[in-house]
Amino acid sequence: MAPKQVTMTSSLMQEEANNNANMTEPLLPNTSPHGITETEAPQPGYNDEIADMTYSRRIARSLSRFNWYYPRKYKEKVSVSLDDGWAYFEHITLARHFIPPEDRTDGALDRAEPGEWQIPTRLYSVWGTPHHQLGDFGIGIGIYFDTTWWLAFITFFAGCISTYNCYYYYQGNYTNGNEDG
Repeated sequence: MAPKQVTMTSSLMQEEANNNANMTEPLLPNTSPHGITETEAPQPGYNDEIADMTYSRRIARSLSRFNWYYPRKYKEKVSVSLDDGWAYFEHITLARHFIPPEDRTDGALDRAEPGEWQIPTRLYSVWGTPHHQLGDFGIGIGIYFDTTWWLAFITFFAGCISTYNCYYYYQGNYTNGNEDG
């Protein structure tokens, strides 16, 4: 005797089936799940100040006017911008933080998501990033800089201890006139 199949047609199961069916329907090309096409979506405008750019980008901008540095600029009909590529690199690949308000005194920097363009951001400074925030880049980065700081401190302290020995042996009178040893 074959087992009896039980079919449930509750309203919750029917609603879930309808939702799953809607999720598998293909989207129109170039359309987000919210129905916004690419042309309607706001385009990021990275209007960076010169002071907020990396030195490499500044050099590339100045050299891009030469044909030997950027030869495709004059051969292509489509407008390809080397500066847009650099802006993409700086805003997507490199870590950035939100520009803190003037009244903030704790020195903490809030890390921005890659590609953030609606709120002004700035690249993390090599010299100005607080030590306690280096762990935001990963635990290995924080441990590396902690270890480097402590090794520098220990080396400096050991150098201070050995300064007297260097001075003593520099004078040349440590043998008391006996050159044989």
